[in-house]
Amino acid sequence: MALPVARRSVWTRLLQWTLFAVLLGISSVVLKWAVTVIRGDAIQLDKLLGDGELFIVAVALAGAALSDIVEAKANHAIRQTAAFVAVICIMVGAALYAIPQYGPKPPERNVAVSSVVLFVSAVLAGATGVILKD
Repeated sequence: MALPVARRSVWTRLLQWTLFAVLLGISSVVLKWAVTVIRGDAIQLDKLLGDGELFIVAVALAGAALSDIVEAKANHAIRQTAAFVAVICIMVGAALYAIPQYGPKPPERNVAVSSVVLFVSAVLAGATGVILKD
């Protein structure tokens, strides 16, 4: 006979997801920022995010979000919207990171801004997945 599993609160799940998925996911950006500070260089968002690392993080977060959303039992517009956002983040993030590898490099400012927008979208989809799951 299986013992009942204690259900964690939504806040506990969100905190755990934030610490382990989001914050560890951006560790390369944090390290880049720390090196810039230690060297005494000016911190510029373009230089910090211009290589597109956040695209990769956004794709990973959106993939995990999609997994959570698919497992969710809820069947309403929020679930469908979050799934749509996650799929778009995966497709757009992968394309925006991969395509410039084979052609002219886009301006760092464009990469930085678009990667932040995609990252925030993936975080919102991921948080929605964590909330809906269970």
